[in-house]
Amino acid sequence: MRFIELFTNFPKYSIMISWKIMVSTIKNW
Repeated sequence: MRFIELFTNFPKYSIMISWKIMVSTIKNW
C-alpha cells in the first residue's frame, strides 16, 4: 500500500528534491 502511494507521489517528491539541490548548489557558489 505504501509503495503504491510512494510511486504515485514520486514525481512531486523528485521535483522538490531536485529544486532543493539546485537552490543549495546556487547558494554554495
